[in-house]
Amino acid sequence: ENQQKLLAFLAKPQRFTETKAGVLLKLSASELEWLLEILNDIRVGSWIYLGSPEAPIEQLDETTAPHLWAMEMAGFFQMRLLEAWDGETQ
Repeated sequence: ENQQKLLAFLAKPQRFTETKAGVLLKLSASELEWLLEILNDIRVGSWIYLGSPEAPIEQLDETTAPHLWAMEMAGFFQMRLLEAWDGETQ
């Protein structure tokens, strides 16, 4: 259900605006919170799938690599969104 809602959310053309610096994503506060929750679900779910490692994973294979990538990318986007929100609120 969340996947379908997310795809519809991202498919709205007015959601993204091209700028000289890149692409601007327009979100309300409630949309930001919802998106952060989805990213956190992805990050934590991938971490659990990988066996909840405390140390960096030393060996990757075709089974673990997609989950490590998803975990890292979700964390990356969470941090960028929070940094952007913090910059807007100061």
